[in-house]
This record gives sequence, C-alpha cells and structure tokens, in this order.
Amino acid sequence: MDLVKTAPDGILDLNEVATTLGVRKRRVYDITNVLDGIHLIRKRSKNLIQGSDLDHVAGKAPEQQKLRDELSDLSAMEEALDELIKDCAHQLFELTDDKENAKLAYVTYQDIHSVQAFQEQIVIAIKAPEETKLEVPAPKENCIEVRIKSTKGPIDVYLCEVEQENPGVKTFEDMGTLTSETKSAVPLDEEPREKASSAWEAAVTDSQLEQGAVEQTPREAVNSPTLEVFKKSLRTSHSSLEKMPRRARVTPKERVAQFGKDKFHTDGSVLFCTACSKAVDHIRKQTIVEHIESAKHKQNEKRQREDAETAGPSAALKKQGTVTMPFQSSTVAKDCCDTVTLDFFRMCLKADFPLHKMDLPVVRDFLSKHIKGGSAIPKSDQFYSHLPALFEEEKQRLLNDFEGNFIAVIADETADFQNRPVFNILFQVLKVRPPKHADIPAPQLVKTVCLGKVNHATISQALISCMVEFSIPLERILTFVTDSTSYMVKAWNDVLRNLWLNCVHICCYAHIVALAGNTWRDAFKQVDHFVALMKSLLVNAPACRARFLRYLNEQSVDSPTLPPKPVVTRWNTWFNCVKYHAQHYQLYHGFVEYERTEQGDTTVLRELASLLAVEDLHADLKYIAENCGRLVTALNILESQKRQIHKVYNTVLDLISWLEHLASSTDNAKGSMAAQSTADKLRQYNVKSKQPAIDFLRAVRALDPKQIGAVYTDYETVKPELKLSSECNMEWPVYLGLVKDGFIDVEDPIQFWMAVEDHVPKLAKYAVVLLQLTVNSVGVEKSFSKLGILFSAQHQSLTEENVAGMLQLYFNNPD
Repeated sequence: MDLVKTAPDGILDLNEVATTLGVRKRRVYDITNVLDGIHLIRKRSKNLIQGSDLDHVAGKAPEQQKLRDELSDLSAMEEALDELIKDCAHQLFELTDDKENAKLAYVTYQDIHSVQAFQEQIVIAIKAPEETKLEVPAPKENCIEVRIKSTKGPIDVYLCEVEQENPGVKTFEDMGTLTSETKSAVPLDEEPREKASSAWEAAVTDSQLEQGAVEQTPREAVNSPTLEVFKKSLRTSHSSLEKMPRRARVTPKERVAQFGKDKFHTDGSVLFCTACSKAVDHIRKQTIVEHIESAKHKQNEKRQREDAETAGPSAALKKQGTVTMPFQSSTVAKDCCDTVTLDFFRMCLKADFPLHKMDLPVVRDFLSKHIKGGSAIPKSDQFYSHLPALFEEEKQRLLNDFEGNFIAVIADETADFQNRPVFNILFQVLKVRPPKHADIPAPQLVKTVCLGKVNHATISQALISCMVEFSIPLERILTFVTDSTSYMVKAWNDVLRNLWLNCVHICCYAHIVALAGNTWRDAFKQVDHFVALMKSLLVNAPACRARFLRYLNEQSVDSPTLPPKPVVTRWNTWFNCVKYHAQHYQLYHGFVEYERTEQGDTTVLRELASLLAVEDLHADLKYIAENCGRLVTALNILESQKRQIHKVYNTVLDLISWLEHLASSTDNAKGSMAAQSTADKLRQYNVKSKQPAIDFLRAVRALDPKQIGAVYTDYETVKPELKLSSECNMEWPVYLGLVKDGFIDVEDPIQFWMAVEDHVPKLAKYAVVLLQLTVNSVGVEKSFSKLGILFSAQHQSLTEENVAGMLQLYFNNPD
C-alpha cells in the first residue's frame, strides 16, 4: 500500500512490486486479490493495479468503529447471560443429583392445582420414562392430539381435573371413571396405565405405545358420552377465550357433613371411616361412595351397631386419628423454645449484640441464674441452625417492601478478612407516598456476593441475578450508584445500560470529592503524618486515652473529648481531626513529654516530639482548619442521608469556584497547590465521560421550586433527562404557574409536590420519587464497616451463606 500511494496516479506494475519486495509473483497475486476484495485497490489489467479512493474508505472508519463497539457490548452481554445460564444449569444439576432430594422428587395432585397458571384449565399430567417423545400436532377442527412414544417403559396419563359449565353434567371429579365400549370403569388415580388411557384412544394410539416395556391391552375406539364431553371441553378451552369455572376444593369436614357424622369423622386434614377405622380419600366423591357400598364396610358397620347395642348408650365410640396427633403435645415445648430462640436473636440484632459473646461464661451464668429457662438459650454455634428461618423471614420482608415501588441500586466491592473480593448490593425503596421527615429511605442490603474475580462481567452477572431473585421489574430501576472504578463503568456501559432503560448511572460525588480532597493530605504530608501518629497513640490504648482526658482536665479544658478517629471510608473525619488538633496543639508538647517520662519512650512518642518541634506544623494545622470549612460542608451535603439530590450540581460547582478562588488568593504555597489540584480534579469529573449523570443532576434542579427561577424551565430539555412520561406534558405549565403565583411555603421540595398533588398529579408522582434518590454510596461503605466488625479472622468457621445472611440481618435492623 505504501508503493501504491507513491506510484504516479496510484498505478503500479506488479512485476516491479515483486522485484522491490523480493517475493515471488504468485505471492504478489495473492496479496492483490485480498486488497481488491476489500476495495483498497482495483485491477486495471493482469499486471497493473490502481489504488482506490482511500478517503472514501477512511470515511467508513467511524461506522466500523461503532459496529465494533456494538459487537463488543453484545459480546459482554452474551457472556453475562451465558454465565447466568451456566449458573442455573449447575443449580439444577445439584438439585437433581442430590440423593437427599430424591425422596421428594414427586408432584401431588394438590401441587398441580396450586399453580396459578393452571387455574380454570384442563390439566393433563404425564409420567413417562427417560427419552419419551411427546408431540402436539397442529389442532384439527374437532380435536386436539397428543402423541407419546416410549421405548423404555410404560406411560402414565392423568387427567387431573375437567369441569363443565352445565351444572346438569357431572364433572370428572365426581364420576372418577371414564367409560369405554367394553363397559369397564376404573378410577383414574388407581389404574392410569391400563384403563385410564382408554379415553385417550383418539389421541394416544396403540402403535405409539406398543414399544413400551409392559404389555398393553388392545383398545378399541372410544365414543362414549363422557369422552365426547371431554373432547368438547378441550375444544372450548383451546379455541375460545372462555374458561371453565373452577370449583372450590372440598375439605374433609365438608365430606363429613355430606355423608353423615355417624359414618365419617376427621381430624381436620384426613377423612376417616368410623366403622372401618381407616382413612378414605376425601377429594373424589366416587371413592367415598364405593367405600360405603363395599361389602367390607357394610360388615364393619353391622359389627359397630352390634357393639354399640351391647355396650349401651353411655359407651364412648373409639375414633381413628392420624399418627401425628399423639405427638402434637410433645412438640409444643420445642416450638416454644424455638420461638424464644428466634426472639432472642432478633433482640441481639436490634441491640447490635454479637452472637459470639453468648459463649462468654459470665453471660451463660447470668442467663442460668436470673432467667427462668435461660440455660435453654443456645450458644452461638447452635444459633446458626436457626438462621435459615430468619434469612427467609428477612427476604420475604424485603420482597414485600420492594413490590410495586421504584428502586435505586447502590453497589460496591471490597476485600474481606481473608482478602477475598466481596460485592455488596443495596436497594433503596422509592415510594410515591414517602414519610414526612426529610431523610431519604435507608438503603437495604439485599445481597452479599463473594466474587471469584472482579471484572465487569462478574459484576453484571451478580446484579442481574439479584434482580431476578427479588423479582424487580427492570423498568422500575431508576439509578445505579457506584464509585468510578473502570469495571463498574464498563459493567454499566457494556451490559446494564442496555437492560435498565429507565436507569441513570451516578458516580458517587462524595467519593469523588473525597478522592480529590486527598490532595490536601498529599500537600500537607507533615500534618497527615501527625494525624496518623496521634491515632496510633490513642485509638488502641484505653489507658492512654484515659490519661489524655485527665491531662486535658488538668489544663482546664472545658468538656474535654478525644480527637475524632480518621477513617478512610468516612471522608470528613480527616479534616475534622485536623481542626481538633489545631485547637489543642499547645497542649500536645506537655502531654507527649509526660508520656515519655512516666510511661517510657516509644517510637510513636519520639516521632511526635520531633514533629512538634517543626515550626510549620502548627501553621499548617491552623491553615487547613480555617480553610477546609467549605470542603467539609460540601462533603456533608454529598454524603448526607437527607434529601439533597436537587442541591448536588450547585454544590459541586460552588466548591470548584471557591477552590479556584482560594488557590489564587492565598499566600500559603502548599494550600494554593492543594486547592488548585482539588479544583482541577473536580472539573475533570464534572463532565459526561466521568460523571454519566451530569445532565440528570443538572435537570433535576428544575423540580425544586426554589431554584426554578435560576435554572432552565424548557420542558423539552428537562423531559428526556428526567425520563418524564408524556402524561406530564400538560402539567408542566401548571407547575410553573404555581411557582410564579408564590405557592412555595415549605423548605423540603417533596412537601411542596405533595401539597400541589391535586393540581399536577402525574408530575408530582415523578417528582416525589426522583427527589428521594440517593447520590452517594455511603450505605454500602457502612455495610463494609459492619462486615469488618461482625466477622473478623476468628470467625472463619462461618459459611459464606451465614456470613452474608447475618450481615444482611445486622445491617437492615439498626438499633
């Protein structure tokens, strides 16, 4: 191609090309065939080629790049879905391969009729060996066929229930048999293989069953009235929208009333024949009738009457009961104990009382001595057997809470005490009728996932699985709040954005400002080192903390307190700690010298003494304390649990402006550098590529009536960013009119929208939900802190399921 570009008029002789490149001419022909195929050259003759319009080819590059990006997105989505399918297949395999589940591998008549989708439908159950083939051809004019073929064993066909609208025609449940031309009548439940399938002759033929392992009796075509009713019912249920009425299920008590208390009795769940002292199927009336008419029952009934005449009228009649009845009283104490145990565990959750402390001797002695039956309260390892009940209870509570509401998703990843990646997913419930207080709905921890590896595919898979597990409609997910790590951004761009169409990805601004604020720690390294040394001196030494408070008292400090503990995930604590040290700086030299003299010299004390001798340290502490106020205020707003989403955009812009002003006006070189560096980082993150929700945060200000005069009010600009429905088109001018007329008498914009709901009902609904949204991931950071408190290295014996479940219970049930 370089030779083509440099050739006169782009025409090139292939003989010269072979000589220049030093290759055989056949190889040159292969190359030119490829280039011609992709339209980079065209052949003028056998040995002459001419270059194509390269500008035209280059013009397709953006389109090709777009297609490559789309292909990459689809590949990522396909990978995530493949992982989900593989996970489901693995779970199904484990379920079917588990020997403990084998004894439960059956479906009862009641199970089938409890399925909501089967209500008022004809239900046909087929039990067949492996590799049985079942075909349903296209329905004919007067019947529907089902063809079944087995080579490994007999086929059982059950007609679970068929009912008629005509009250004069008996249902199959009442008849219990299907009559053939041979006049044989056998209950469906008893002989499904040999007799019941006679009604299926028109659909399941002998030739299709002749390969069965069990010899089948030849059957003639059936034209009985019962079968005609069945065919007609099939046509009715499949060819029209009318569905057959479903009769309420009969109970044993109703059967007793129907046939008489002298013949039958019940314990509530089972029907017993009094004379025969045996259980009778109460579902099918025909079974009861046949039992009454049997010779054995009549003989037992006669003997019962003779015994009653001999014993006299005062004799009590013995009645059969279920085997569980004698044991019911023995389970009362156990049920009571289980209830006390669960209630005690719930108390521990509310009080934030760690379970492992239940094993302390002082706790066990107190329970045994002062609480009646207190010794029955289990130890921590015995508590774990009760956890599944609490986990299921918590999941049901969450499902009820999420149902019908909008959802905000907050997610982040950390490492546990074994350095394994842990992914926490929180949901914030957004209700159309929120509480009157100004707090946003507290996020609920719904899932803790131990990831094998951390990338956009595993993150996407965990989130999609969580939505499926909690039955969250995808259109009701409004925001996805994360940090700005590359795998979170890629998970959104490549997968989730294509699924959650009403959702906006918000990179946590509090996290961004905190990262930008770290430039102050980098600029003031001596201050940062001093804060770390004071933390090391006081945090892990209770005796030293007591001496420090006593020293402050002796120095006449009013209401002395300990310095705030700087925590990485609590982003304001470093600045608050610096403010404290600036205020108490003059007292530190005396306390450090006292400690070195009375308690012995240590490395920490020596380094503190050395830092306190530096002249610039006090000046730097004072400078940060005097100038960090705006930064701390902004962080408080951005990480607040109050309704602040309408303030976020302005807060960040105001902070950038203040930092740039501080950088240009201060005489402190380190302070100027820190302020300018922070402002530059915030500007980098205040664009669409770094903050995907920037346009959304700008537009949501229009829902604050106090800002409506200062922001754009063009509905066509606001509507796409807030994803408002067309129902709000007519209400937007009404909202502007209400604001113009002075309808602003509340501080909280949500209270405003609830007050004007009668005027703008559709718009008010959207506004109330959007103004509740959180814009930070503080909740998920708190869940990680709780994880570290509850599960340290000494609790490695806990399973991942118990760790995740207990974390969920402790986090979602604060004191």
